[in-house]
Amino acid sequence: MIHVTKENFLTLKTALRQCLPLIRYFHITNIEIYDKIKPYKKILNKQLREDMNQYSFVPDRPVRSTILPPRSILIIELPPRTNEPKESFSNIISEDHAAEISSWIGRKKTVYSTTNAAYKFE
Repeated sequence: MIHVTKENFLTLKTALRQCLPLIRYFHITNIEIYDKIKPYKKILNKQLREDMNQYSFVPDRPVRSTILPPRSILIIELPPRTNEPKESFSNIISEDHAAEISSWIGRKKTVYSTTNAAYKFE
């Protein structure tokens, strides 16, 4: 890391002040903390630094800092593909529409069910 002044760290801390609380520090490995966070420890508050240090040695002991829950990974399982093509009723109307039209033709006040339509549409 290049030489950074105290003023540079204050500028960085100010720029990141809304982002820093969103980092899940307690889900970062010790190696990553050492390599990636330790060089920037001056921008973290003292209590968080102490809690991270304590947590790395004694993870079961409670800390004062807020521990954000791990990010949940949403796994969407798609339904299996079917090889048999589904025969479409119509490109223009649905089976419900056909049943309703059948009722109009037969001058019925109630709509036929899709399985019991009086007319066949082709």
